Amino acid sequence: MSIYYLIASLPALDLETAPALTPDAFAQLCREQLAPAEADAAEALMADRDDHHPFVRDWRDRDALLRNAAARQRAARRTTDPEPYQKPTSGCDLRIERDVEAAFQAADPLQRERQLDRIRWRVADELQGPDPMTPRAALAYAVKLRLACRWAALTPGAGRAAAARLLDIPIDLNDHARTEQA
Repeated sequence: MSIYYLIASLPALDLETAPALTPDAFAQLCREQLAPAEADAAEALMADRDDHHPFVRDWRDRDALLRNAAARQRAARRTTDPEPYQKPTSGCDLRIERDVEAAFQAADPLQRERQLDRIRWRVADELQGPDPMTPRAALAYAVKLRLACRWAALTPGAGRAAAARLLDIPIDLNDHARTEQA
């Protein structure tokens, strides 16, 4: 197990460019260089699922704080009650709350989502801690890799394909079942 080798071999990530490393390749590196608990945690973070690892629990709690703040912002815009959309958390973070509020000032929904993911990126950095050569750094990298892959997948071609799937819903114009019930 060599955390130094793993961290030194990881390519830099950002939200603006496609990652040079695939999630599967990163998972394989983690399996080779980390303890099984950390490798499992890295895979859980990339798949956005629960794990018993403390970093994963901390990440899921912070992400829930962000999602709760976003739900409150959306509810305020619609003048509805946000309570049904709130998830339980074990802490609070006023900086996340303030940053989410600022993100919702963006006029463009795409820019709003990008700002929310930048908040997630910052939270991953905070959870990593000051030492860049720990398993926590690899776990923060797993979060960032998932975010970078998400943005890399948002291409004009993928958007057109999604729109085509939505618009290609067959409608039977000869179906009078609804008019007979009226």
